[in-house]
Amino acid sequence: MDFATLIAHLLGGCFGSMTAAAMCSRLNSRLNMAVFSKVLAGIVGGGMGGQILSTAFNLPMIGTGKADALTMLAHIASAGLGGASVLWLIGLLRSHTTP
Repeated sequence: MDFATLIAHLLGGCFGSMTAAAMCSRLNSRLNMAVFSKVLAGIVGGGMGGQILSTAFNLPMIGTGKADALTMLAHIASAGLGGASVLWLIGLLRSHTTP
């Protein structure tokens, strides 16, 4: 994986987790989390989700010269989905374990 793709995955994951957190906090106030935990969940989910989904969809790496704007958008969207998924999973586990 090249550096540009990694940065796109991490930033996309952070954006996805922050967006998911904003939507979830409006639905249920018990799902509010600290900013650091949102960013950390986004980084972890963006890195993993971006890598898994970009491999599954056979997307070229951004820094190879074969990528266009649509490929970059697909990388960012896959990482955002991964970040939102990890944040949702952490919120779900947290809501079932706290009194």
